Amino acid sequence: MNRSPHAQIAAIDQEIAALTARKAAMQTHVDTPWPRRLTLYAHCSAETNWEKGEALGLTGEALSLFMHFEEIALDVEVAEDGTVTILACDGRALQG
Repeated sequence: MNRSPHAQIAAIDQEIAALTARKAAMQTHVDTPWPRRLTLYAHCSAETNWEKGEALGLTGEALSLFMHFEEIALDVEVAEDGTVTILACDGRALQG
């Protein structure tokens, strides 16, 4: 697809604007005081979960349910020294 030079320049300008916005968002995160809270997403396959579940000693219905977790969201707090504390899993606070 051939675009006019003006269209190409407009597309480049949009890319530059997007990168500038991304840089500003990253800088905002860098300036956030410690400790920082964020959400991490972990992904895995049913096959991997089956193997891990068996290794944990799960059987029957517990193993079947465990193997269907494909994504979990972990709310964590990161200290300045790099220590990570898990606060919640899939929005449910951890007891501890």
